[in-house]
Amino acid sequence: MNTYETVFIVSTAIPLEEANAVFEKFKSLIAGNGEVIHSEYWGKLKMSYPINKQREGNYYLIQYNTKGNFNAELETKFKYDENVLRFVIVKIDGKRYKLKKREEMTKPRAKRFEEKPMPDGANSEVAAESVQEQEQDQGEAKE
Repeated sequence: MNTYETVFIVSTAIPLEEANAVFEKFKSLIAGNGEVIHSEYWGKLKMSYPINKQREGNYYLIQYNTKGNFNAELETKFKYDENVLRFVIVKIDGKRYKLKKREEMTKPRAKRFEEKPMPDGANSEVAAESVQEQEQDQGEAKE
């Protein structure tokens, strides 16, 4: 059995309860043919371009283990469901990729322009003087 993940977008033209029912339908279909590892509702998100004249969609993620030939059946079910706007199925290499929750993936990154520590042996007074000289040179260049 291989590990896969699918992300699909359900139309916002239907109520959230019906969108969740579509999600549960696909989740039970996958559970019947394999094992669901993790499933998650990402929320109602704005899409980068309109699909079927809709700018928003309900995003869902399902990570699962199954045999590879099941994905063709799942893909067919996604295509024929009129409420699914887009979908993608990706095979995950379980040895290299550790499955993470969305909250862990979207943690804020460190600031880009933080003050960097001076290398060992560097004199902070000399560095401060060179910064002052650069500022003076820039000021003279402006005049």
